[in-house]
Amino acid sequence: MDLTEPHIVCHLNEQRCMYCNASQQYSHVYLCETIGRVKKLKPLTSPSEAAHLPAILTEMPAKQVPFCHLCLAGRPMLSAEAHTRWQQTIARKRIEATGNAPAPAKFSATIDDLD
Repeated sequence: MDLTEPHIVCHLNEQRCMYCNASQQYSHVYLCETIGRVKKLKPLTSPSEAAHLPAILTEMPAKQVPFCHLCLAGRPMLSAEAHTRWQQTIARKRIEATGNAPAPAKFSATIDDLD
């Protein structure tokens, strides 16, 4: 396979729970393009983007996590209100991180408006 041509790269990840010792596998799939001497990985969002391309499977080092979803399933969860506020915070942080944050409101107050 010519690695200078576009191809699919699949990172096979494993996480091991330090609490219950469970192991989960998941993958991240990318389109790899060579631009000059640099390889650029772009996350694939649709199989039709690169279905015809050759693929490379790369096993990544296992990660240790303190708890997994199996351990936390039986624990008390946040109230619906707290969960909603948390989701709003995450959404706001995601928007800020991508640079798509709305412009801050402009105030026309002056020093004379202060009490």
